Amino acid sequence: MKDSAKKLVKRNQRTDSLVTTEQTLNITVHYHSSMDIIKNPKDKVIKIATKSALIGRLPRNDKDTYKTAVVRLFNVNNPHKTTEFPFKTYEFENTEKIRIRRLNASYYLEGNDLVINDLEEIFITHEDNKLVIRGYQLEVEKREPEKKK
Repeated sequence: MKDSAKKLVKRNQRTDSLVTTEQTLNITVHYHSSMDIIKNPKDKVIKIATKSALIGRLPRNDKDTYKTAVVRLFNVNNPHKTTEFPFKTYEFENTEKIRIRRLNASYYLEGNDLVINDLEEIFITHEDNKLVIRGYQLEVEKREPEKKK
């Protein structure tokens, strides 16, 4: 970390884990010590219970033709509107495309991510440089706005 950066470490009372905050030039990056990041999982099919998924991308590595796909799993709906951290993150390097089968998804232009809410469980199938995402999802026509506390 650069000398111009401030590093703050505090305990998250709700999860009893350490959260590190790094502040450099008015940019704040949060790291959560209990985040589970799995890079290039060996399993062909991943099945996991989750409430929502946030699908995005990272820049490509120098040696790869395609970018890195990221699937972040959360225990809350609309995780982009909260301060929740994903309980599990899967990174798949050199991914050409992601197919989403039989799931309702929302695309938010501000963040360039796809959000899949109201899940019971999700299946991530890794085939060569493609991902297929399926799952069991509750059907919700309209979500009531959350009340501010």
